[in-house]
Amino acid sequence: MVKKKHTLTLTSHKKTIKAGYQERLSDALLRAGLPMNLFCGGRGVCGKCRVRVVEGRLSPTTENEKTFQAVKHWDTRSRLSCQANVTGDLKISIPPESLVSSVLDPGRAGIPEFPLNPAVKTYLISFHPPTLASPLSLEEICKKSLRKKSIRFVPDVLGKASSHLKDEAEAVYAVLYKDRHVLDIGFYETVYGFAVDLGTTTIVLELVDLVTGKTVAADAFLNPQTRYGADVLSRITYASSPEKNKELQDMVIQEVNRKVSSLIKKYGIRQEAVFEFCISGNTAMNHLFLGLPVQTLASAPYHALFSTMSDLSASSIGLNGNPQARVYIVPNIKSFVGGDITSGLTAVELLKEKGRFLFIDLGTNGEIVLKKGVRFTASSTAAGPAFEGMNLSCGTLAVPGAITKIWHDGKIRFETLDGKKPSGICGSGYIDLLAVLMENGLLDKDGKLLTESKRIELAEKVFLTQKDIRELQLAAAAVKTGIGILLYENRLSPKDLDAVHIGGAFGSYLNIRNAQKIGLIPGLPISKIHFRGNTSLEGCRLFLLSYKTRNKVSEAVSRIRYLSLASHEGFQDRFIRALELG
Repeated sequence: MVKKKHTLTLTSHKKTIKAGYQERLSDALLRAGLPMNLFCGGRGVCGKCRVRVVEGRLSPTTENEKTFQAVKHWDTRSRLSCQANVTGDLKISIPPESLVSSVLDPGRAGIPEFPLNPAVKTYLISFHPPTLASPLSLEEICKKSLRKKSIRFVPDVLGKASSHLKDEAEAVYAVLYKDRHVLDIGFYETVYGFAVDLGTTTIVLELVDLVTGKTVAADAFLNPQTRYGADVLSRITYASSPEKNKELQDMVIQEVNRKVSSLIKKYGIRQEAVFEFCISGNTAMNHLFLGLPVQTLASAPYHALFSTMSDLSASSIGLNGNPQARVYIVPNIKSFVGGDITSGLTAVELLKEKGRFLFIDLGTNGEIVLKKGVRFTASSTAAGPAFEGMNLSCGTLAVPGAITKIWHDGKIRFETLDGKKPSGICGSGYIDLLAVLMENGLLDKDGKLLTESKRIELAEKVFLTQKDIRELQLAAAAVKTGIGILLYENRLSPKDLDAVHIGGAFGSYLNIRNAQKIGLIPGLPISKIHFRGNTSLEGCRLFLLSYKTRNKVSEAVSRIRYLSLASHEGFQDRFIRALELG
């Protein structure tokens, strides 16, 4: 039992706390509610819990601390709280970076904050060469420095380490995966990962600094597999042979590699510093990305080959990064409800929210999840790519020049993304246009144009046709039918819902009232409807930066019930009724 207490004055926080004699400083600070950044678990190898002694003394400086003082150019008053013990009254200052900060970039409204705890971490090695009296192996030296007995090396990494650890003055870092596997040893003060939203139509990459948790850059591009079909089923059909399956895998891997190389080159980042890829895609996209057969998804009961995939090396599937880089595939739920929905549910925190909620992902595949208490029911609809502007006369993705908003003030007006010359209409623009035409008596509820011309001209070479309206009706009807059946099976009506969360890229531009006018979204008060943007990417980024979240979600998604809409007794009748707009 600690008998003597000392007073610690935290000048940075204008706060005074008590600590026992020889108590670890980090323990005292944690007990007082200061969330110290013990990235390495208090082993003194990450250097992230630094404090500065303003007045007084701590226990003698450890070798690990001396190493950080040398390579980081700290003065002797800078100490690691996890390595220093309290020996008397003390005044200290704690810099902001030494406290656990929640990761949430500006502009990501509604996305949960979470403690930074990536699977890939860098630790500084305090190298002390072997002697005749103690001829330790290089592996033993590294384990001793990292204070880890169970870490694993591969021969290539030990080979590189032998050349890096000759000069004690160099700041040499070990890159660990899950705190068990040494991925590399070298000059890696900063390491990077990629969050990849593997969409059927669009792929989005985020280059993320795994040390700070900040997004460095992002890029979006058309999935090259679209040349073999805009929807999932077309690609499943095409991938009927091993050769064609491999062709689809190669084209998407090559395009991702090309974009990865472009981003890291632009920001002066070495390829060797990229250590992890987190992939969030629907079930079919995940299979094709890994080069796995998709025949089990082609016919009833439409089951996947995997839900949770074991850790993979990036090189095993052809991704370019560090030779030891890893790949994490966000777990699929069931059937066509894949990892992108797992990411979405995590991003909007539905796995831990209490109440009755609906989550809708409006993309090429319309996935829907209903939560009632602790019970989840998920389903997928064949919405097709209309909401992403595909298969429509003048459809386009949300790129500069895309018409994103349409209204009527005596004549039809519109707004384009970035104010560019109109080049096409994206999903949100089409929703607005249908609602505007209905309001002004130019379109009936059956989807028939009530104009002399069978198309609506918006701008030069930008128009809407009767065929476009039919495509949009089919997509909306698929989603409406799915929502109706899930509510029915759970004995709920729309008014029973606490909130509706809508994911998908075009949700950022969607007009709620217009979406309700055509019947796409349940007629709830606007305060209950939340557009959450690209939840697949946001959840993917969260998994990249929070290893503990991965462990929690795998078990949670295994309990989600899957409901097949096509085999539901009332599907056909409901779908026909849902074709009516409004």
